[in-house]
Amino acid sequence: MRAHISYFKLKFGYPYPAALFPALGFFLLALSPLSASAAGVALYLFPPTGVYTVDDTFSVEIRTDTVGTPINAAEGSLSFNPEEVRIVGFSTAGSIFHLWTTNPSEGKTPGTVEFAGGDQKSYTGNSGLIFTMRFKALRSAESSITFPTGAVLAADGTGTNILSVMRSGIYTVNPVSLAPKPENYPALQGAPEPPVISSPTHPDSEYWFAEKNPRFTWPVPEGVNGIRYLFDQKERTVPTVSSENIISEKSFRDVADGIWYFHLQLKNDLGWSSPAHYRIQVDAHRPDHFSISEVARDDPTEPNVKFIFDAKDSGSGISRFEVQIDDVGYGAWRDDGTHIFAAPNLSPGIHKLIVRAIDQAGLDLAETLGFEIKPLDTPKITDYPSELNAGDPLIIKGTTYPNSDVTLWLIPAEGDARSQTVKSDASGNFIVIAEERLKTSNTSSGFFSFQSQNLETRTYHMWAEVKDVRGARSLSTAKTPLVIRPPILLRIGSQAITFLDIFIPILGFLLFLIFAMWYVWRRFTAFRKRLRKDVGKVETSVHQAMQKLRTNIESHVNLLDGASANRPLTEEEKKIVGRMRKDLEDTEAFVEREIGVIEKEIQ
Repeated sequence: MRAHISYFKLKFGYPYPAALFPALGFFLLALSPLSASAAGVALYLFPPTGVYTVDDTFSVEIRTDTVGTPINAAEGSLSFNPEEVRIVGFSTAGSIFHLWTTNPSEGKTPGTVEFAGGDQKSYTGNSGLIFTMRFKALRSAESSITFPTGAVLAADGTGTNILSVMRSGIYTVNPVSLAPKPENYPALQGAPEPPVISSPTHPDSEYWFAEKNPRFTWPVPEGVNGIRYLFDQKERTVPTVSSENIISEKSFRDVADGIWYFHLQLKNDLGWSSPAHYRIQVDAHRPDHFSISEVARDDPTEPNVKFIFDAKDSGSGISRFEVQIDDVGYGAWRDDGTHIFAAPNLSPGIHKLIVRAIDQAGLDLAETLGFEIKPLDTPKITDYPSELNAGDPLIIKGTTYPNSDVTLWLIPAEGDARSQTVKSDASGNFIVIAEERLKTSNTSSGFFSFQSQNLETRTYHMWAEVKDVRGARSLSTAKTPLVIRPPILLRIGSQAITFLDIFIPILGFLLFLIFAMWYVWRRFTAFRKRLRKDVGKVETSVHQAMQKLRTNIESHVNLLDGASANRPLTEEEKKIVGRMRKDLEDTEAFVEREIGVIEKEIQ
């Protein structure tokens, strides 16, 4: 041990030769100003206790509590009974030291461990991890692990060994047939009640969670002046980590998968409470493996397909499977131990199976598999009418698989398809007789119907399909046309109705036209009589007017003629008299002629 300490003094620049250390060790420790504060510097095992069964493996950490004093090196040895426990490995992951003169390892003597390490940076704290040992329990015993030697060097420039306490550990190993004995910590009278622990991140101890950063909370009663806790994977551990402050919650980060326990104690002036324990179950990883395979089928038309779900989850375990086939979800399926999932009866064709294997923490791993169900051979329709009078029975014959269900479908050009199912006989023959005769009116419900106002010939299509006793199905046969004609009397009646539909409107139009012509003629005749009467009145008035005009003109001419007896008329006066007589005669002739034309027109 002294040789290792000498190495670290020279390694980290301490000025004292290695040969002086044995003589000066106690002197330097006594004179060092750190002596008082370093009185509690310790090497200890974490956890200090544990309860296991034979063949269990468990970890023990070597830690240091510097009590506020900076350190940068430590060494020591450990001893255990190799017949009770066996070393299976070491780890320096997370260590406060990164330089090792002696890596943690088994010593030359069985049941011993040696280590010596340090770092150029100093460390101060109460739970500094030096390294981790992994043990396997060999037999039932109370197995102790102790420190025969040890040293912790202060980062004071002189390499002072300030170690004062080395805490050992005791680990109970029970036979496999016995349940582990829980550790017991009796509380003193007047000490606080065990705290009630809760976890907002892991609210139920019975469930697994994918959250790997747990947080724990608890109420702190009046008078509590000390708290210590521990977070490990043992159910009844007594906590050993003291909190510097009175806290009401504690968080941990990046917790490994598995079952963990948070242990907590509260202290008042009368002592520590009994430990409280809170379990959490962490699984932050998806299932390790998932594959789907189809159980071999003897017949590719088998509609009841089975699949093997091979899923493994090393954490919380597989909880359920969410199954979907094509676009149809079938909800959660839980394995009964056979790992075989039986799909529901499926139609022929190519299908896609989509499955999610979900662990207890809700994390999943998905897998898909395509598969095909071959169809049965379609039934053969051997006898059917290509045309049928409405009201006649529809009879269809054919052959298919023995003792199978044959479904006949019929659909009109416009309307919904209807079906009728019959069973084939032992030879595979079948006969379909329509349950209700095909009609040409929808006034009564039946196998098929037509619009009552539309009595013309209609074309339908029929097809058939078969399903055997397993539920396997065929595809549909090709659609076959079927013409349904109305009865002959209805066809003649419909033609008569069609003629009258045309004749009656034409007759009505002709009668209307005759009436219109008669009405116009009547009005025109009355108009002509009235016109004749009016023309006669006009003629009489014109004659009277012309007579007055002639009398008037004659009187003026007579005046001129009388004047000629006294004197001779001038040439101009003679012309006037002649022109007036001629104009009067022309006017009378024109009026007579025009009146004659009008009388002729209105005859």
